[in-house]
Amino acid sequence: MLNPYQFRTDVVAPAIKALGPRFHTPAAEGLVFCTALAESNLTYLRQHGDGPALGLFQVEVATFNDIYRRYLGTRPDITRNLQPLMTGEAPHLQLITNLSFAAAICRLRYWMDPSPLPAYEDADGMGATWKRVYNTELGAGVPAHFADLYRKYVL
Repeated sequence: MLNPYQFRTDVVAPAIKALGPRFHTPAAEGLVFCTALAESNLTYLRQHGDGPALGLFQVEVATFNDIYRRYLGTRPDITRNLQPLMTGEAPHLQLITNLSFAAAICRLRYWMDPSPLPAYEDADGMGATWKRVYNTELGAGVPAHFADLYRKYVL
């Protein structure tokens, strides 16, 4: 496992800030950071078995394509802020190799949801948001587990 504190302060926070000031809040930072904990334990770069999820944030390629092509395709202001985080590698592969880019994509997934984020201190609300927006009802994740991780590593 990567050092959680370093991952949050050296990867997640700067990546979200790079998207622009409206994207970074303490709640957003905690949610994105805890998403990587819940999805991969800051360990796995590919989904167990032959699943489609990639990177510490376990983003599925179909979800990535929706964010990268459809959503960002009509938002050049956000895309301009994302570009400096990118390398020359194929964008979907950067979910594995480029931690900052992957963190920014995770933040954008939550940003696309029309509901406001829960308050920073609301671990249960964060778990429910993660399940609804990110893990989805078909995912194996449990909101209470996310909330426990949030209490342990964020609060």
